[in-house]
Amino acid sequence: MREKQKKLIFKNIFKPGFTLIELLIGMSVMLIVIVGALQLYMRSNKITVDQQQFAELQHDVRSSMFFISRDLRMAGAGLPIEFAVNFLEGQDNEDQGDDEVTPDRLKIMGNIEDPLNLKISQYQGSAATISVEDMSFEKYPYNSEAGPDNYYTQVGIVLILPNPDSGCRGGEVRQITQVHHSEGGTNEGFNFAIGLAEDINPPGGLAGTCPSSDDYDGGMITFINIKEYWLDVDGSYAGLTAGENGYIGGGEGAILYMTQNGYHIPLPKI
Repeated sequence: MREKQKKLIFKNIFKPGFTLIELLIGMSVMLIVIVGALQLYMRSNKITVDQQQFAELQHDVRSSMFFISRDLRMAGAGLPIEFAVNFLEGQDNEDQGDDEVTPDRLKIMGNIEDPLNLKISQYQGSAATISVEDMSFEKYPYNSEAGPDNYYTQVGIVLILPNPDSGCRGGEVRQITQVHHSEGGTNEGFNFAIGLAEDINPPGGLAGTCPSSDDYDGGMITFINIKEYWLDVDGSYAGLTAGENGYIGGGEGAILYMTQNGYHIPLPKI
C-alpha cells in the first residue's frame, strides 16, 4: 500500500508539462491575437476620430454658410434703393490677374444691426458737422448706461448718403465724436472726426465726397455695417498685423474671417 502511494506521488510530481517549443508556439499565437486586437482598436479609433472631425467640419461650414446667407439677405437693408449698386461686391480669384492669386472675397453693406435712418437738414462738410431734422433722435430711443448720447458715440460708425436727386453717389463713412441737441428735440445733429473713418471701405466704390456739401442736404445718415468674408490661407495676410483688430496671423492659416467695420472676426477653420 505504501509502495503504491509513493508511485502515485512520484507520478504527480513528475507529470509531463509543456515543452519549450509548445510555450513558444503558444506565446506566438497569443502575440498575434493581441497585435490583431490592437490594430482593430487603432483602426476603429481612427475611424471614430475622422468621423468626429468630419462632423465638426460640416458643422463649421453650416455655421459659416448661415452667417453668409443671412448677411446676403440683409444686404442693403435700410438703405435707399438708389444706392443698390453699392450693397454688394465680390472679388473672384480667377479674375484678379496678378501673379499672387488670393481667395474670393465677399463684401456686404447694410443698416443691419442697429436700424437708423435720419434725414439730413444741413451738412457742413468742412466742419464735419451734420444737422438732422428736429425730433429725429426721439424716433430712435437708443440708450445705454451712460445715456443716449454715449450710445451713438459708442456705435460710432455712420454712413452719410447724399440726396438721391443730387445725382452724386459719393457716400462718406464717418466716426461720430459728439452728439448735440437742445431740449424739446431741436438743434439735433452729430459731430465727426475730421476725415473719413479709417480702414472702412464700402462696397461698390461708394466711398468718396460729393463736389458740394449741399448735395447731402435732404440725404440720409445711417448706422452702417460693412461686412467682408475672406479666407486667410497662410496666416500672414499682407497689410495686416497679428494681434491687431482681431487678426490672428502668426502663420495660422485656413481661417475664414468676417471683417465688420474694420474689425476681423475669425470664423471656424476650414
